[in-house]
Amino acid sequence: MEIVKPILNRTIFFIILLLIPFVSCEKEIGSSGEPESIILFPNEGGAFVKGSTYTITWSDSKSSSVRIKLLKSGVRNLQITNATENNGEFIWTLPDDIEAGNDYTIKISSNSDDFIYAESESPFSVIDKPSEYSEFIDIRDGQTYKTVKIGSQWWMTENFNYQPESESYCYNYDLNICEEFGSLYKRSYAKSFAPTGWHLPSDDEWKTMETYIGVIGLNDEGYRGSNAGLLLKEGGGLGFDAKYAGYGMPRYGRYSSLNELTYFWTSTYASKGTYYWARQLSLNENGINRIKMNNRYYALSVRYVKGDLIEK
Repeated sequence: MEIVKPILNRTIFFIILLLIPFVSCEKEIGSSGEPESIILFPNEGGAFVKGSTYTITWSDSKSSSVRIKLLKSGVRNLQITNATENNGEFIWTLPDDIEAGNDYTIKISSNSDDFIYAESESPFSVIDKPSEYSEFIDIRDGQTYKTVKIGSQWWMTENFNYQPESESYCYNYDLNICEEFGSLYKRSYAKSFAPTGWHLPSDDEWKTMETYIGVIGLNDEGYRGSNAGLLLKEGGGLGFDAKYAGYGMPRYGRYSSLNELTYFWTSTYASKGTYYWARQLSLNENGINRIKMNNRYYALSVRYVKGDLIEK
């Protein structure tokens, strides 16, 4: 028995040594049970456009400085910064020479403790910035509209502003606002006023673009896409360049939300009565809102898509 005890003690000692790496490699957890470091953005997938600028945000309660990496399929693709102050945000311009593709994540690590780190929970994609632009002239009034190819579709990059004698509306009856933000239309007239060769996009055609920019839950009502709305806003890198044109309720002479919200009609019937699907972008939201709007009451902005309408 005298011989067995030392052997047993040595065995326990070596088992403990073997377990130490597995214990010490665990991500550090705070006293509250929450990780010491969390990435806030980008953290829910989406798409990012080459050459565009984004703000990476995180929460880290302990580090004085952090380093940030771009990973692809879990392997370092780019060292974004070796050291930046741990103030919770870092402004970063995505290089033009990054390979387009999926399965990108951001990893942020503490420079004072290697066991404090965080990585994006869901991967995001990197897409090329648009390279095909054009314009067309509406022969009815001579107005010129700029266009951009997003994925496989040609979209107008500015709001439609055709003003027949009736059924188009300027926000607060101000023609100067129409010049900058375009006119507002009820859905039925938005469809019939389309220039030759263009049409009011269907709900499915909006989904085609949304798929290209990484939106999931395409059929859901409400905000979808962690940063999809950012891409469509003016200067968002996709060339769509939406402005916050507000909306109108012409029957009541009411207009609201200029410089705060914008809405776009689709051609697709949504539900009972005169409700049709629309899209909403908000100054305070990063996603795209798929929403039902009543054609009888609301006048919204219009963007047309090139070609013939394909309605399923």
